Amino acid sequence: MKKVSCVFTIFGDVLSLEQFQCVVLSLKKQRGVSVEIFLCEQNAKPIPAIKSFCLRHSVHHIYLPLIGNDCENLYSMGMMKNECIKASTGEYLYIGDLDVLLLNDNVFTDMLNLCQSSNQAALIRQHCYRLMNNTTQKFIDDYKNNAVISYNSHHGIFVDYNSSSKSLEKTKQVEKYALFHNMQHVAIVSDEFPPLKSDYLLTFHCGGLFAHRKSIESIGGYCCHYRNWGVEDVDIQWKLNSTCGVISMDGFNGLKSFLHFEHPIRKNTSVYANNRKIFELRKKAGVSTAIKEDLENY
Repeated sequence: MKKVSCVFTIFGDVLSLEQFQCVVLSLKKQRGVSVEIFLCEQNAKPIPAIKSFCLRHSVHHIYLPLIGNDCENLYSMGMMKNECIKASTGEYLYIGDLDVLLLNDNVFTDMLNLCQSSNQAALIRQHCYRLMNNTTQKFIDDYKNNAVISYNSHHGIFVDYNSSSKSLEKTKQVEKYALFHNMQHVAIVSDEFPPLKSDYLLTFHCGGLFAHRKSIESIGGYCCHYRNWGVEDVDIQWKLNSTCGVISMDGFNGLKSFLHFEHPIRKNTSVYANNRKIFELRKKAGVSTAIKEDLENY
């Protein structure tokens, strides 16, 4: 039986832990594979509630201090992910978010089969249902109580949870959002960025990744130069596309197999813009140079 190591990161507050409990439950339900789960925390000091959560739910906890002084409040998503990858033992790696839940028990088996049938290409950017804030708590309560929930919604991306029928239904809340449907999955992945604004929503999870361990380790894992939120995921997809290749994570069935819990976007625009500049410099130097540098720092 193949083992899948699941990698997650957390920083700042612990508001997402209740959602993450549902995500952990969905990971432990996966059939046909064994699963281990890692959560790396990067804060000024360890938050007891995070470590306690990990102990209760059999999640491996890793702590890293912030980068620089406390006033800067800087963390590195790439560094956190790399620490989890290096501590894990699975042949395959799933890089997820605390707020992206697997909707059926065969997702990992399906992704494993797709990865193997595609000559170990990396799977990226799964499309998700997006559960709006006003019904999230009802969904969490029912999910933790093992309610039988219907996910086969054909009403689009954005959904509410109906606690009476235990099903996802089309929401009426999305008029204010600018949606991005057309970001590519392949060669031009490195040229795609949403605008620097707070009201965009993607139809997919941009940072989602499922790949063989060797594919990620051979390119030096994630680049650790980026600070706070953003770009480290596009960077690793750029590197993977030049080595093992990348394909859509949605290639195994016609239904969405992931649910994203909506939340306000936490993004420091100036830090994100600087991350963009770092990536442009790496692209200019070339992917081989970037991989060599990341291998030296891995």
